Order: sequence, then C-alpha cells, then structure tokens
Amino acid sequence: TAVGMDSAASWFLFVPGYLSSKEDFYAVMSLLAKQGRGAVAFDLRGQHESGPAKTSQDCSLEAMAADTCAVAEQVRSRWSLGPGDLVGHSLGGLVAQRAASKCAWASITLLCSGPASLPAHRAGVFPLIRRFLPLVDRDVLWERKLGLERAAGARDVAPAVAEFERARWRGYDSIALDEGARILLETGPLDPPAPSPPVRVVWGENDDGWPVEQQRELAARWNGRTVELPDLGHRPQLEDALAVVN
Repeated sequence: TAVGMDSAASWFLFVPGYLSSKEDFYAVMSLLAKQGRGAVAFDLRGQHESGPAKTSQDCSLEAMAADTCAVAEQVRSRWSLGPGDLVGHSLGGLVAQRAASKCAWASITLLCSGPASLPAHRAGVFPLIRRFLPLVDRDVLWERKLGLERAAGARDVAPAVAEFERARWRGYDSIALDEGARILLETGPLDPPAPSPPVRVVWGENDDGWPVEQQRELAARWNGRTVELPDLGHRPQLEDALAVVN
C-alpha cells in the first residue's frame, strides 16, 4: 500500500510486527502524506494479504529482510526516488535490522523492538502458539492471547478493530505463525552494518514487549537516538499516530 508517493521527495517504508499487517500503519501514513512525505507499507510473508508460505524457510528473518529490500527497490524505481526511511515495528524491527546491511536506507527507526529475542517473561502467548497451533482451534488460541493481554493491562480496542484483528489471525499462514514466533523467541543479537545509517529507537512508556533497558541497549549497539512516547504501549502507531509522526 502506498500513500502520497506521486509528489513526495522523501518516503518511508513500514514493516509490521508479528500478528500485525500493513493496516496498522494507515493512520501514520496518512499524516505523513499530509506533510508531503510518501509512505509505503507491506505485509510480511504469510501475513494477511501476502498469501500462504510454502516452507518455514520462506518466512525466515533473512527472507523477510530480502523482501523488504525488494519492495524498497521497486518503490525507488517506480517513483525515481533515493533511499527511504525504514521503520520496523516489533518483529518488523528485527527484520529492519537484518535489512540494514542488505540495501541502502536514509535512516532506520526501530519501533518497540529489541536487540534480540524477547526475554522469557515477556514472551506472552508465543510459546503457546508454537506448541498448540497444530492441535487447538484458532479461536481458542486467540481467546487465550486476549486473556493474557487483558491480565497484563492491555487496553480494549474498538469492536470493528477487534473483529478485523480476529479475522486477520484466522487468515494468517500457519508456517508464518510458527516461524514468526520462533524468531521472536530464539533470535540472537543482530550486528549493525558499517557504516550504519542514522538510527532511532522508539518505544512507548508502557511497552510490554522488550524491556526499556533492552531497547536502550539496542540504541547503544546501533549508536542511535532514543525516544520514549509518554503514556503509550507496544503499538503506539495505533494508540496515537500523531505522537509517532512527531
């Protein structure tokens, strides 16, 4: 999905996180377009409208990083633009870190992401997904996920959003679900390229993904700036798009 590209001199490429999709960035993309900046977002392999995966290797971090660079190259060619600003959220942040060494970027923003896999106490429902996905009805797993999030203090979303997220979950490719959870549970630290483009590490004050100290560690590892968004959680692009754009 592309917004505001025909008249843009600069542009952003958004990489969604696990159990997410390009739609999570629509509000941010619309605000950027109003400022004269173009924005593109795409679904990761096996996610939402991207189609089913064929093997688990198709959904590896390496493959998704290659996809990110391929999308960037298509955008640059179609609109005759230079390198874009890459924004990766959560799992998308790990993808962005891998893509940083594969192609050129004007800058990289790692949004609510970390230097490696999630710590065990923040892994949430992901181990359950890997264990029970082949055995348990999807709706049962989804309710379990919602229950864990509510117990952790997650905010309720609008009914229409809740229904979209449930439908997106039902359509998620099983291989992509398993491989995405594995990446979040097992990935080791990713090294920045040399030289590295400018990097920002951004998180919500109430982020329940990677602990803040690990996100600061990520910023130090990549020699990046840090930005904390007050009163926001792990999905600030949905909670307050304007705060993310600013």
